[in-house]
Amino acid sequence: MRWIFKLIEETEEKYVYGYARESDEMDGVIEFSKKQRIAAIVTPCTKDKGSEWCSRKAIDKFVICVVGEGFPTTRRVITG
Repeated sequence: MRWIFKLIEETEEKYVYGYARESDEMDGVIEFSKKQRIAAIVTPCTKDKGSEWCSRKAIDKFVICVVGEGFPTTRRVITG
C-alpha cells in the first residue's frame, strides 16, 4: 500500500494535510489538533471512502510517519 501526505496549512490550532492512497490525487484531508494531539480524517480520500479499515490505516500511518517525524511538508509511506 502507498500513501502520500502533503501539508496544506498550519495554523495556531492545527495542521491540515491532503492525502491519498494508491493515487497521486490528494483528495482526502486529515487534520491534527495541536491542543488535543489528535489526528482525524475530515474527508476520506477516494480509495478510503466506505472502508473503516482503510481510514484507520491512513490515520495510523499519518501518526507514525507524519506526526512522529515532526510534520514534514511531504511524506510518502509505502508498505508491503
